[in-house]
Amino acid sequence: SSSPTTTTTTTTTTTTTTTTTACNGCNCAQEISMNPNDDTYLQTIKSPNYPKKYLHNQKCTWFVKTIRGSKIKVVFDKFNIEWSQTCKEKDYLYFGKIAKYSKLYLCGASMPSNFSLISKKNELTIIFKSNGSV
Repeated sequence: SSSPTTTTTTTTTTTTTTTTTACNGCNCAQEISMNPNDDTYLQTIKSPNYPKKYLHNQKCTWFVKTIRGSKIKVVFDKFNIEWSQTCKEKDYLYFGKIAKYSKLYLCGASMPSNFSLISKKNELTIIFKSNGSV
């Protein structure tokens, strides 16, 4: 005679949640698309931690693009980055692929009134860099 066999099946369900932080330019390079014909015609880029002081040892990169045949105009509301003689030694804001200068490093506490930058073509690179000191 055979005895009855009882089989118990256990099912384990594991749920993994992955939280994706959106790129803000500083945690990873951010691509910004602009179109003069829709609500992306105006974009705002702020330094990390704004309106408080920005953090040390930051490197933030934004790749800004618009539709073919258009250009990008950059205007400044507020500007205050640690000054250095060449604006490359300490903290700076870099612009690549711009008309007139090709590339430009900015630093200091003020900007001429009505100062703006225009892209050469339909794209522009912006890099914010801060070093380890104040």
